[in-house]
Amino acid sequence: MEKTQEIPITSLKQNSRGIIAHLDLPLAERGKLMEMGLTEGTEVILRHRAPFGDPYMLELRGYMLALRRDLIERIYIRPV
Repeated sequence: MEKTQEIPITSLKQNSRGIIAHLDLPLAERGKLMEMGLTEGTEVILRHRAPFGDPYMLELRGYMLALRRDLIERIYIRPV
């Protein structure tokens, strides 16, 4: 079976979906994001990115979440 490529969420096009594969962040930051629902296996949709790249707006688990680019570029997903 072929392994699906993992890419940073920043590589998605607007309104594209992905499944969170892993968070490449220090433990403290990773813990905060996991408390907000960004856990492995969660489906996310990139809904919007601001004109200058900050913030990004994600939809997951029935709500919208805005995150800075420096965090979101270290969240890896498998596109669906």
